[in-house]
Amino acid sequence: MNQRGKNKLERHYKAVLNELTDEIFERAAKRQMTWIQLAEAANLCYGTVAKLGNRVTRFPHFRSVVKLGAAVGMYQIRLVVDKRVRRKAA
Repeated sequence: MNQRGKNKLERHYKAVLNELTDEIFERAAKRQMTWIQLAEAANLCYGTVAKLGNRVTRFPHFRSVVKLGAAVGMYQIRLVVDKRVRRKAA
């Protein structure tokens, strides 16, 4: 895979993680959870949650996203690479 293709995959991965993060924080807001409560429910430190919420973290660890998702009732989280992006990256 060339560098250009890698960049497309990285951008797609980041976009998907950002969508998941948005969904997680929206669900937490609907449950009226503070970021502190979300951090405690996900067994993560508050700083991690705050950095994700404020978009300081560019590429969050997938396990952090999974923990946060589980804390708001998202038990099946999968990252699916769009076939069009994969094909163009090759």
